[in-house]
Amino acid sequence: RVFAIENDVVVSNLKSVTLPDVLEIETDAFNECVNLSLVNAPEVIKIGEYAFRNTQITEISFPKVRTIDRGAFIGCGSLVSINLPEVTKIEPETFRWTAIKNLFLPKVTFIEFYAFEMCTSLINANLPEVKTLGSMAFGNCLLLKNVSAPKTNCICDGVFSNCTSLETVELTTEEEIT
Repeated sequence: RVFAIENDVVVSNLKSVTLPDVLEIETDAFNECVNLSLVNAPEVIKIGEYAFRNTQITEISFPKVRTIDRGAFIGCGSLVSINLPEVTKIEPETFRWTAIKNLFLPKVTFIEFYAFEMCTSLINANLPEVKTLGSMAFGNCLLLKNVSAPKTNCICDGVFSNCTSLETVELTTEEEIT
């Protein structure tokens, strides 16, 4: 496990991290490591709350991660690409204020409130298994044009609030939308 790094010198100077055998990154582990831009942790299965908040990570690929807790990547303004093939739920504020451009979450079934809010670079969201979109999940995603979520049956308030570029939302479901 990786616990919080609290030494101010380390926090300000840390640029990359390699964690070959780590299974869990704890809450706040790299929170405010403002120069951290590269993380290699191929065996990680859980990322704690605010673990990478306000870092400079540009892309993430966690092939084995199943759980990402609230706000894990909030404020990562340089984060443009994510690869999370095993994650099934996106917790509140997880990717809020990031620069993700294209989103493909193959196994996610539930996206919590504010999960991608203020992702002002997001253009496309492909969510083939999502059943629930929480409040403001994509609010203020100003460039969001296309959303595909064919299994969605629950859309909460403000999901696409202020998505001024939205052109297509695909919600082809046989179930009743609540």
